[in-house]
Amino acid sequence: MAEPGTKPWRETFEGLWRQHQVILVRYCYGFTHDFAEAEGVCQEVGLRVWKHFSRLGGDYQLFGPWALAIARRECARRGKQRQTDRERQVSLSSEDLLPLEDPASHFEFVETGDLRAFLLSCLEEAAAGGHLTVREGAVVKEGLTAGFENWASLGQRLGMKDNLALVTFNRAITKLRVFLFQYYPDTLGGLAVLRGAWAEARRKSSPALTEGESNVFERIILRSINLRSEDQNGPSGGKAALRAACRKIAKFLPSSVRN
Repeated sequence: MAEPGTKPWRETFEGLWRQHQVILVRYCYGFTHDFAEAEGVCQEVGLRVWKHFSRLGGDYQLFGPWALAIARRECARRGKQRQTDRERQVSLSSEDLLPLEDPASHFEFVETGDLRAFLLSCLEEAAAGGHLTVREGAVVKEGLTAGFENWASLGQRLGMKDNLALVTFNRAITKLRVFLFQYYPDTLGGLAVLRGAWAEARRKSSPALTEGESNVFERIILRSINLRSEDQNGPSGGKAALRAACRKIAKFLPSSVRN
C-alpha cells in the first residue's frame, strides 16, 4: 500500500475513482432524477472518500461498496431536505387561489362524538392512502380534537406559522372533500343526491362549473371511472378540476351534509 499523501497514493485513488465514477453518477441519478444534481452528489462523495481514503488500509476492493454507501446516505439526506422544504413552503398554486375555507364551518358543526370519530377515521384513511399529507391531516385533526380559536393558536400548537397553517388547512379540506365524495358518497346523501347537486350546479353555480370540471366529476364520482394518469395534468385539469368541481357542487347539497 502506498503511503498517504504520496504521488502513488493519489494515483491509486484517482484510478479507483475513475473506475467507479460512472456507476456512482448512474446510481445517484436513480434517486435524484436530475443529471446535474447526481453529478453534484458524486462530487460530495468524492471529497468524502478522498478525505478518508486511508481508512481502507489498502483493501481497495471495498472502495466501490464504501462509495455507494456514502452516495446512498447523501441522496437520502437531500431527498429528506427537499421534502422538508416543500412542507415549509407557502406557495400560491392554483389550488391555494381558491376561496379560503372557513374553519368554523368545518369544526363547529361537529357536535357529536360519532361524527367526530367518523371524520377522524376518514382523515387517517385519506392520509394512509396518499390523499392527504401527514401535515395536512394533522392540521384538521388538531382542529377537530382541540378546537379552533385562530390560525396563530392552531399553528403554534403544531409548530407552524399561522399563514402556513391556513394554507395547509385549505389544501386539506379541499382534498378531504374529494375523498368523501369519492369513497363515502352515502354520507353525503348517496349518488342520487350527488347527481342532483351536480345538475343544479351546472345551471346555477357561481363561479360557473366549467365543462372540464363537470365532466371529470361525472366520470369519477358519478360513474366511478378512475382518473387516468395522463389526464391528471391535461387540458381538463384532472385532479385540480375535480377538487374545484367538488367545492362548487357541495354548495348544492342538502344543508345537513353541506359542510
